[in-house]
Amino acid sequence: MSLKTTRGVRILKETHFASDTRRATEVFCEMKQAEKEDEYGITPVDESPLCEKVADYYQTAARTTMARLFTRYLDKIEMTPFELLHCHKNLKRLLNVDAMVPTAVDKIASLHARVSTEDARKRKDIIYQAVDRIAQRAREVDSKELPELKGSTLDELLRRIDARHTDAEERSYLTNVAFVRATINWTGWLGKLAELVPMAKSQKDERARAMVDEMLADIFMAKTIIKDVIGVSKHLGDAIMRILDLLEGKRQPTKLAVDELVQLLNQLFATDMLPRSKRVLFDWLERDLADAGRLTNSEAVADDKEFFDTIVARLVTDRGIIGGRALAVGLTDRWARLTNVGGAMGRKRAMEGVRDKLVSGKRKFIYLLAMYDPKADAATNALIENQVRDFPGQLNAIQKIAPEARTEKTRLQEVAAIQQLVLDSELPTRFGIRHRPSSIASYRNTSSHKASLSASTIRS
Repeated sequence: MSLKTTRGVRILKETHFASDTRRATEVFCEMKQAEKEDEYGITPVDESPLCEKVADYYQTAARTTMARLFTRYLDKIEMTPFELLHCHKNLKRLLNVDAMVPTAVDKIASLHARVSTEDARKRKDIIYQAVDRIAQRAREVDSKELPELKGSTLDELLRRIDARHTDAEERSYLTNVAFVRATINWTGWLGKLAELVPMAKSQKDERARAMVDEMLADIFMAKTIIKDVIGVSKHLGDAIMRILDLLEGKRQPTKLAVDELVQLLNQLFATDMLPRSKRVLFDWLERDLADAGRLTNSEAVADDKEFFDTIVARLVTDRGIIGGRALAVGLTDRWARLTNVGGAMGRKRAMEGVRDKLVSGKRKFIYLLAMYDPKADAATNALIENQVRDFPGQLNAIQKIAPEARTEKTRLQEVAAIQQLVLDSELPTRFGIRHRPSSIASYRNTSSHKASLSASTIRS
């Protein structure tokens, strides 16, 4: 019944009699609508980068959107967007799958129309022109003879192509094509990982390492590969913690994970050698936090809230928020779900809830400042600005700013650290912040309250 082409199952009991007569009795029957093998469809997305040039479609952000849109198709054939864009045969196959690409173009054009001044129909034409150019370029290069990766290294591949071509963009594209001609022959996600991960460590040329990172970033978009790396999780919250372990280079191999790959990935992530792959995994964490799925297997909301506290303590550190603004927003969205609040007032209450879970004034400011995005819409920014503006008014004593500090010196050090956080932030000038790196400037909000911290006191 799990096969798409199966229309149903019938089980008959057949009784034989002495006279050679038979009687068939139906003991089980279940029918379903059979699906066509090639009916993949697209997975809806709610955001997409605005690609102005054809070159933009090859970048990580655009390929990430492709991976989400075509996730059913790509998971089925275990192919990355990086490989599709640089291999004419596979790109042509994708373009010929029913109405999958036209549906995706319609969806993306509508999203672009919301964030730009262009009409959706014009955006659709622009995207189709880019698709045609990408397909044409892949077709033209298909017959070109290029150096092979087999029996060589990416470093050597780059050197040989550099020697033949002078244009930097052309060199990059041809190297990607030669790289993909090798990777499409590696079987499955695990087969690709087994080849790529050691390469990420062994290549000397920075461009080679970046190519491997790009391919790995696409692979980590696949839903199934995460389990092969982190092992089977008890629940969503456990999976989040396992991914964080991996990103910090601390993941212990489990019975169902591939030990050698996990150990190598630990080293690569710990030394920040896979920045694009790391960003993709942070995106996974952001979506998981904002998702409606339960953090634990328990039916009690209190158990989810307790596990949420563990995640907050893990993500928000004295050095900043692991994963940056995206995971700060993910935490806020998750707490809004757990407390069943919505709208602008709900977002405000959710921010206050997460903020109040943090143990120090410094971490509270780290979280609030991480939530601020100067590129966000005015309403969202006003909500966050009000939080950042009003909160210092509650800190009218140094004990409240650094409640866990045991000495006056450590309290003052935390005050100074908070001041520097505000000075280094992206808050607008209307907050009265003077950027003076040589001294600790006082913080003044725009209300009648003045929360000023004396530079001379801190120096003393």
